[in-house]
Amino acid sequence: MIKLGCFSNLLDRVRTGGFMDLEEFIPLVRSLNLDTIDFHLGKGFRSKEVGYLHHIRSLCLKQGLPIGYVGSVGNFAGEADVVRQRMDQARFDIDVAASLGCPIVRLFGVSMRVGGDRSALWNQMIENFQILADEALERGILLGLQNHNNGNLAATGSDVIAILDEVDRPNFTCVLDTGEWEGSVGASPLGQSDPNTDIYGYIEEVAPRAATVRAKFYRVETGTEAWIDYARVVDILQRSGFNGNISIVLQNQCSTCDDNEALRLAVTHLRQLLEKG
Repeated sequence: MIKLGCFSNLLDRVRTGGFMDLEEFIPLVRSLNLDTIDFHLGKGFRSKEVGYLHHIRSLCLKQGLPIGYVGSVGNFAGEADVVRQRMDQARFDIDVAASLGCPIVRLFGVSMRVGGDRSALWNQMIENFQILADEALERGILLGLQNHNNGNLAATGSDVIAILDEVDRPNFTCVLDTGEWEGSVGASPLGQSDPNTDIYGYIEEVAPRAATVRAKFYRVETGTEAWIDYARVVDILQRSGFNGNISIVLQNQCSTCDDNEALRLAVTHLRQLLEKG
């Protein structure tokens, strides 16, 4: 059975520019009767000390919310100093995931600059993904490549499949993001899309390899997401045999409802579609 969760990127309603504290976010997710919970490691955490991480793990367990994945970094190719820092951050985040009892660490591909050497960056990225996957395997952690938007080496369905095949590690999988494709409405600039881009074709291509899905919600004030056809997405996922978690990722562009209301509408929308299937 496909399960529903939510990703911790909600804005703090009191602190401008801040993100909701996890001790507020966890009960909110439970109040929506969601099945799982997912964390951005740069948002809502008070600390990365082991004691605090075990506290958050305990709060999730008491609320009956398994942690599905945590979001880490990308860009493991390019300038040596930057790559070294990124690799060290990923290693630290793998340790954090282990302390949280979380099975998957989400990673990004490489964002190319204009004029960059795609082949050289690609080869370095693959090698570093292999290094990180081998190290993560020792901790019992999976690494999930997330597709991302314009300029990223994982911007299309074929990009993602090629990376998965070349890394070729049993614990290197895919975190499918419904909105972050080259030319998609969730790419830059937000709200504009390339009419020649078929994101549903990308989703269909990648879905059989996905361990979890990030469902982007932007304009759901009517009760149905306006920018992505989730009836079509859910149909693709179910036909592919996907049986993992769908994590709601809110990027609220609604002018008539706040984040909490938009999240409630997104949950209802997906629940209804899943029940129909």
